Amino acid sequence: MTAGPELPLRQQSFYEDILSYVPSDIVVLDTEGRYLFLNPMAMKDPAVRSWMIGKTDEEYFASRGEDMALARSRTALFVQLLQTKQEVEWEEETINGKGEKEILLRKMFPVPDEAGNTKMIIGYGINITERKRIEEQVVRSEKRYRDLFNYSQALICTHQLDGKIISVNPTILHARDATAHAPSPNWLEVDRENLKARVLQSPKREDLVQIQLNEQLIVELYSK
Repeated sequence: MTAGPELPLRQQSFYEDILSYVPSDIVVLDTEGRYLFLNPMAMKDPAVRSWMIGKTDEEYFASRGEDMALARSRTALFVQLLQTKQEVEWEEETINGKGEKEILLRKMFPVPDEAGNTKMIIGYGINITERKRIEEQVVRSEKRYRDLFNYSQALICTHQLDGKIISVNPTILHARDATAHAPSPNWLEVDRENLKARVLQSPKREDLVQIQLNEQLIVELYSK
C-alpha cells in the first residue's frame, strides 16, 4: 500500500495486516484508477495481487481476456466519483471458480486531502448472493400468496385483531350483488354499500369454513 513517505514502513505494514484480515474485498486506488493496495479477499492469488499494483481495471481485464464492458462500467463510475466527490455504489454479477453465479455489492468513496481534493479512493465489496437469493424467494412467495388471494373462488378477507377489515379479494366484490339480500353471519357486521365490515367476535371453526351465503358461495375468512 502506497501512502507517502510520511507513513513509517512499520505503521504501513500494521494497517495492511489489519486490512488483509477484513472479510470483504478492500482496495485502494490513486486518482488515475491504479491499484495501490488489494487485500486477499479482493484478489486471492498473491502473484496476481502483486502484479496488479500500479495497474488499472482495464489493464487487468485485458490481460485476462475478460469482458471489457465490466471494466468500462467501473471506469465510468470511477470518473463519476472524481467529478462529484461522492460515494458510488453498484452491484456486479460474477462467476466464481466453481462456475457459480455470485452477486457482489461494491462501493467506492473518495479520501480527501487537507484542501478537500481527492487524494485516493477506497473501494470495498461484499458478497450478497445469499441475501439476493432470499429476496427472490420472498418475492416469489409474495406473488404466490397474492395470486391465491386474488384468484381464489372463495371470498377471502384479512382483518386486524380489533375486527377492522384490511383487505378483501375480488371474489367478494363479484359476489356482493348476488348476496345483497342474504343475512350476514352473526359475528360479522357488514356495510355492503360502502364495502366495509367489522368482525364482532371470533367465529367458531365450523363458521370459519362453512358460512353459507347462497346455494353456491361459501365464505373463507383468513385472520391476519
